Amino acid sequence: MAVHDIPKPSDPNVKTGGSSNTKGNINEILVGYYTKPGPLSDPFMYFDKRGADPRPEFYKKAKELEPDLYIHEQERAKKMVEAFMDYAYANGYSKGKTAASVESVYWTAADGMIERASGIKAPSKGKGKNPTDILVEFKSTSGRMFLGNSAKSTKQAAAGIPFANPGIGTLSKELFGSSMYLPTIITKMEAKMMGDRKFKTILPKNWSSMSNVVKKKWQKDNKDANDLIKEHYGGPTLGAVRDAVMNKMLAMPWESLSPWLIDFVGGEYYGPQFVKLTGRGTGPYSAALEVPENNKKTIAMRKSYVLLDAMGNTSIRVFDVDSKPVFNIRMKYESQPFSSAIKVSGDSVGKDAGYFEQISDDASVGNIKTPRNARGKQKT
Repeated sequence: MAVHDIPKPSDPNVKTGGSSNTKGNINEILVGYYTKPGPLSDPFMYFDKRGADPRPEFYKKAKELEPDLYIHEQERAKKMVEAFMDYAYANGYSKGKTAASVESVYWTAADGMIERASGIKAPSKGKGKNPTDILVEFKSTSGRMFLGNSAKSTKQAAAGIPFANPGIGTLSKELFGSSMYLPTIITKMEAKMMGDRKFKTILPKNWSSMSNVVKKKWQKDNKDANDLIKEHYGGPTLGAVRDAVMNKMLAMPWESLSPWLIDFVGGEYYGPQFVKLTGRGTGPYSAALEVPENNKKTIAMRKSYVLLDAMGNTSIRVFDVDSKPVFNIRMKYESQPFSSAIKVSGDSVGKDAGYFEQISDDASVGNIKTPRNARGKQKT
């Protein structure tokens, strides 16, 4: 039986565009739909009520997408589901590669939904978080079988996309034991800028009392001044944060650094098994699949040491024991310096894993085993 595409909902009164959040949500929901399609009268029939109801979000956000962007998400989702079902069949989750082998689909878009659906403890934040977007329950004669996927979608045909994006406070607490250690560096750099004689003639006199929203608007309206802020204090602030992080990593015993790095790349988590799915391209379309606890990043972080190198002004490049680059840890502003938060981007290096480049040793296991601690030391 042919699977029907869901016609793009439209509304002439809704402004079209396509934020990354909108595209991401539509892609996730469509991945769930193509996994177990319902009739066009109710396409999301097989989404279980123990997960989030995708209907309100889909019909609201699909209207906001331009038609070509909607088609891209739709076609990528089809490829992603094809990869996912092939993996599920190859690893004993399902008896076939079609929707007939699927019992239910869960859109786990809110805290607690993975655990509510599967009965397995699965935090959505912090250490051991499980980033499953779509959880699939397969029909099984030996009991319920769950396999999740964390969905990403990109127009890039091959280049890697960020795999982690924690805030500076989270990183600070994990590495330094205080959520304020790294933000204090930012505060000191901003104070230094305000005390700079040159910048006293550039910044508004009430800069220190301005809200971030007001600062951001001022920066947008005063491009030349904002360029000077970025050059003389914005960039150096990112560099100071990067240096503090790298120095801390170099000072940590490998028994502590290795588990943190494994967690940073998403290699250890609690709850049902999941795979990372990435839909790619604008035609032709493709999909890549990774098993997070057994991909090249996780494997490299479990060896006896890593090599660290400062890259440019804002990044730390992490190399494996064979001196091959694995990923970057990059500091970046969400938008403008001192009026938006600093985020930490985990950036892939080189070509991402392909369709079945990495296969789990034991994909039938429903939850992740005790974390392994590699022994050794980090080098520069």
